[in-house]
Amino acid sequence: KRTGQLAKAHPELLEAFARGETRSTLCYTQFSGIPLTRGTITVLPGPTNASCANASRLYSSANFSTVCGEVTGGASCGTATNSGPAVWYSYIAPCTGVATITTCGSAINTFLNVFSGSCSSLTPLACNDNQGSQCPSQPQSSATTFNTIAGSEYLIRIGTVGTTGMGTV
Repeated sequence: KRTGQLAKAHPELLEAFARGETRSTLCYTQFSGIPLTRGTITVLPGPTNASCANASRLYSSANFSTVCGEVTGGASCGTATNSGPAVWYSYIAPCTGVATITTCGSAINTFLNVFSGSCSSLTPLACNDNQGSQCPSQPQSSATTFNTIAGSEYLIRIGTVGTTGMGTV
């Protein structure tokens, strides 16, 4: 089954592998457990914040990569649902007020969710898929605004739609 998943997602890796070549891949979760009989696949870890439990602290802005991000679960926003690869951030509000988060400047189609609570009990606060008004030249970027309470932690899920890649939050 896993060999079939690898062949479907990355046929070039299996072809190189069959020729006895060495290749590297970023996704350890996709290829673990595949019996190797020829060639070498070097396994590199995905992003450290690929799960809610390992959310990276977000202070102002950060570059992100959803390559090998979390693919389990998913998130919804109105009628849109996203179960694509995602990364997680934790934001602690420095004051009570309103926070805005965007992925303007990202070259990929993003999907934003903001939650309160813990990873085992997330409460949706805000979401967005394809917010065009704050990023007019990048209609597939996302932006959302949410109310904050000083000292409270907010969990932010940045998912991608149809692809993986890198961006800015």
